[in-house]
Amino acid sequence: MAVKTSYIKTTRSDKTSTIAGHLTVSGNLSINGNLTFGNLSTDTITLTGLMTVATDQKVQFRDTGIYIQSQADGKLKLSADGVSTDDITMSGTVAFEDDIVLGSTKNITLLTTGKVCLGDTGTYINQASDGKIVISSDGTGLDDVTVAGTLTVNDKITAGTSSDAGGIALTDTQNKGIAFYSELPSAGTALIAGTVARGIWSRFLVNKAQNADVSLFGAVGHLRVKATTGNGANFGLWAYYEQSGTVTTGTGYDGALRAKVEGATLTATNLYGIMIDSAVTSGSTITNHSAICIKTDVEGAGGMKGFANGIEIGASGVSAYVIKSEAITSIVATRASPNQTATCDGYLKCRIESKDLLIPLYNAATIA
Repeated sequence: MAVKTSYIKTTRSDKTSTIAGHLTVSGNLSINGNLTFGNLSTDTITLTGLMTVATDQKVQFRDTGIYIQSQADGKLKLSADGVSTDDITMSGTVAFEDDIVLGSTKNITLLTTGKVCLGDTGTYINQASDGKIVISSDGTGLDDVTVAGTLTVNDKITAGTSSDAGGIALTDTQNKGIAFYSELPSAGTALIAGTVARGIWSRFLVNKAQNADVSLFGAVGHLRVKATTGNGANFGLWAYYEQSGTVTTGTGYDGALRAKVEGATLTATNLYGIMIDSAVTSGSTITNHSAICIKTDVEGAGGMKGFANGIEIGASGVSAYVIKSEAITSIVATRASPNQTATCDGYLKCRIESKDLLIPLYNAATIA
């Protein structure tokens, strides 16, 4: 049956009316009460125009707990009262043209190893496995992943691997593996007396007793050379002190490197402020081999006051040595003076400019 009309009213005493066939309504259709369409398994409802739900009424599914609703003008709510992780499933691509805001105590959970892709599939965040998160970018610049603001890390940071190919690549123009720039700004407040300011501070705390032959280092500078180098300076560790402009220093100490040993009660078999082990393997080809090479130079003429010392040693206390050698033969050039008949106990050999000089050594007990 096909009925075309601008107004139809069907009434039965049991408040139920049935229309078999097609019903075409060219005007408005008002229904007071429930409306059931066709057979659930075979029939469908097709809307070719606009359907409007007035005010804040809900379109419910199954029961009152699953619905779509406009709570207020400009607001849309999609709600499901399930307790699983897939209560609302979206199949296909979902495009958002505005911000997504979560409630203050709500989370977004990605199951398994799914990715949150940014821009394309090459830049993403994902959980590679349980407890492991990956932030990845397939760019080739120096700022592929940028952290703007304070980054707090509550555990260790591992860069690359311990193999030769791992670590942090030197890719910038000044070849800094890790670059730190710390500053006491000119506009800031001066530090109070007794303050120690550090550009980089590394502390290694040993709280476990060690019984085996182990080595413990607070910091290690390791330069491993596996290719031919040029005529520059190649060192495992470099200390550099610089003054820029006109600077007036106090009466303390200024320098590139300082080593200090301290403690309330020290216990050690051998304790050194600085220990230098410059042993080389047999068969090495070295033009000049020195445990310590000291270069003191004043660049330019004038403006230098005081003394420029190649080495300055101060020793105090009982049984203190200014210079001590484990074996006298290691510092002795000859047992006898080449130009004198008197015999001393040894010599220190020094070179000043192009001249080799011998400093005689005498046993303190023989000349006392």
